[in-house]
Amino acid sequence: MVKRVFAEIILILMLLGFSWWLMAKSFEYDAGSTQFRIARHEVGDFGLHLSLIRSFAWGQNAPAQSPFFPGKPLVYHYAVDWLAGQLVRSGMRIDYTLNGVSAVALTILLYGLYRLGGILSIILFLLPGNLSFVEFFKQAPKDLSFFSYLWRFPDYLHQGPFDGSLITIYSTLAPYLNQRHLIAGMAIGITVISVIVGWLKSNKRIQDSRWALIGLVIGAATRVHVVVAAATGIVVIALLLGKRNRALVLFVAAATLSAAPHLLQIISVRPGAGISQLWNPGYLAPRPLSAASWVSFWVYNLGVLIFLAPLAYRLTDKLGKRLIIGAGVLFLIANTVQISYRIEHNHSLINYATTLSLPFIANLLMGWWKKRGLGWKLLALSMFFFATASGIFNLMVVKNDYQLMVDDAPRNRFMQWIQTKTDPSSMFIARPALYDAVTLAGRKTYLGHEYYVSVMGYDYWGRRKQIDTWLANFNQNTIVEMQNQHIDYIAIPKDKKDFSVEELLRVVYEDDLVKAYAL
Repeated sequence: MVKRVFAEIILILMLLGFSWWLMAKSFEYDAGSTQFRIARHEVGDFGLHLSLIRSFAWGQNAPAQSPFFPGKPLVYHYAVDWLAGQLVRSGMRIDYTLNGVSAVALTILLYGLYRLGGILSIILFLLPGNLSFVEFFKQAPKDLSFFSYLWRFPDYLHQGPFDGSLITIYSTLAPYLNQRHLIAGMAIGITVISVIVGWLKSNKRIQDSRWALIGLVIGAATRVHVVVAAATGIVVIALLLGKRNRALVLFVAAATLSAAPHLLQIISVRPGAGISQLWNPGYLAPRPLSAASWVSFWVYNLGVLIFLAPLAYRLTDKLGKRLIIGAGVLFLIANTVQISYRIEHNHSLINYATTLSLPFIANLLMGWWKKRGLGWKLLALSMFFFATASGIFNLMVVKNDYQLMVDDAPRNRFMQWIQTKTDPSSMFIARPALYDAVTLAGRKTYLGHEYYVSVMGYDYWGRRKQIDTWLANFNQNTIVEMQNQHIDYIAIPKDKKDFSVEELLRVVYEDDLVKAYAL
């Protein structure tokens, strides 16, 4: 018993160390030059998350609003960014906080997979399989230089849907490095499912309060990741339906009650959102959609997993079958309806469903390996190779990915002025940018980058038109209207002259790139 506990502690520490390395490869902070270092494939999402963290750390953002669209509730799942923001507010460095929270979440997720399916399920997760390895081996040298080629491999071969490839970037580790809240949501989900599986296997009566408590946890987890929390609820229903109906009612009621405040905020911002676009079958499969194109798409993106999962279902016990059915329901939902404003966001369900199937696939491969006969062992080894080959060189991409350096305060003088000379609740009108000096300084911009606004369902173009109307005919009435919207400053690039603004407003900041005016 003592040896087992010691071995698991060593495993957890190893998982934590690897998780930290993985997170730090995609995001670090250079304190000497005061710059963010962000891996190329994480550039888009980090502009959003760093601004959210800073809004909680340096700004006044309670009750929570989007720093890119203030005045409405923040409908995004922001709990990870909020936690990182509180740690930054306490004095911790931003990369240590975000990477630390992410590494702990990934460690919990990996350990949960270990408890369900052993070490092999961890390996299958960290080396996700698709058919990219086919092209890799075509291109790779056929001599000893192969190993150097592999070690230095620089970029994903396929990055669909962004490069037109059939194989998506979501079948790599990229979404987990981009979206740290996805890891946290899945860690909570896997932990809850592991606990429930343990309860059901024990065949003991579990107190009603425990089922209610675990429902409250899942409901609250919508603040971590809405889709994954809802998906976990679906899997739990699959586990309990017809088996523990009283427990199911308690779980669903508690989860609904706990999630309701956040869900009502989402509905208030996006009433009727998605009704007209809900039916969107095929996920990212090529159009026009056909059965052949859909099957081909998933063979390329899941590789041998698509064949191993049904075999794993046949060989597992009744409880395992229920869990796989739950994962299958998630996969079906992702392939029939559009859960967000972009169909590619369905990847969260795909990633989660795939992860839930890994322990059973791991058990299947181990079962084959333990059988007598060389044929079974060769089958297990070959399936393991095909399931992880693409993941090996994609992990090299993470190791070798080049970095974008983004100036922070005080290197960015405008950002430094905003942080030190303006009120934490200040709001600006400024040129939208992925890495916005206003939001990275913890303040709010009346309208931020289009993607960060529209992806949450806010009316980007309505507010864009309003700003254009204001600036096209700037006068005293315009100033009053802006003040009524709680706008405090206008920041105009130096290369864009606006004489009416200069005549009516006082310049409070100026550098080589921008002028800021106080209303």
